[in-house]
Amino acid sequence: MSKIKIMCTSTGCIEYAPERYHNLGIDIIRIHVIFNGKDHKEGLDLDPVEFYRQLETIEDPKNHLPKTDMPDTEDICGAFEKAIADGYDEAMVFAISSGLGGTYNKICLLAKQYEDRLKIHVIDTKITCFGEGLLAIKAAEFAAKGMSSEDILKEIRWMMKRQIFMGVDGKLDYLIYNGRLKGGKAFMGQMLNMCPVVHFAQNGEIVPLETVRTPKKALARTCELLKEKLGDRDPK
Repeated sequence: MSKIKIMCTSTGCIEYAPERYHNLGIDIIRIHVIFNGKDHKEGLDLDPVEFYRQLETIEDPKNHLPKTDMPDTEDICGAFEKAIADGYDEAMVFAISSGLGGTYNKICLLAKQYEDRLKIHVIDTKITCFGEGLLAIKAAEFAAKGMSSEDILKEIRWMMKRQIFMGVDGKLDYLIYNGRLKGGKAFMGQMLNMCPVVHFAQNGEIVPLETVRTPKKALARTCELLKEKLGDRDPK
C-alpha cells in the first residue's frame, strides 16, 4: 500500500478552518501577498483580519492594491523533498484554480523533476478558499483510511463536480482599480450601487452570475441562487 502525502496551497484556508482539521498532516505551500511595500507569505506573517482592516483604511488604494505571487520554487521543491525523506511514495497537491494564476502550472512543471522519486498528482481544484481546502482535507481522511490514490482521485473528482462557490462583490472599487471594470460600466455601476454576484465557471475562472443593486439585495439573491442549486439535496 502506497504512503500518500497530501499538500495544499495556502489559498485553501485550512489554517483558518476549525481546529479539528489542523492535525491531518497536510503540508501547506504558501503563496506571496505583496502589500504596503512588504512581501508576505500567506498564513505566516499576514493576519487576515489585520489585512482587511488595512485594506479598508489604506490611503490612495488605487496605487496600493495588494498583489499576489506564486509560491517559491524552493518551497515547492522543499515540500517534495520532505515527503521523500519522510518515506512517502506519492503526493497529492491541491492547487488554487488555474483560472486565477500560474501556481497550478508551476507546481506541475516542478513535479516533473521528481517523476523517478515521487509519484505526484497535482489537482487543479478550479476553485479557491475553503472549497479548495476541503478537497485536501477529504483526501487526507481517505488516505488515512488506506484508500489508493486512484480511489481518492475518483472521490475528489465526484466532489469537484458538485462544488458551488458564489460570492458578492460588495465594492466595485477594486474591479475598477485593477482594470477589470472600465468606462461607462464602471461609472454606471458605482452610480447605481451595483453588486455583482460572482461564481466559479467550469474552467476555474470567476465570472459574474447576476448583477443586483445594493449589497443587501445581492446577498439575499445569492442565498436564493444557492437554494436553487442545492434543491432537495441532503445537507449530510
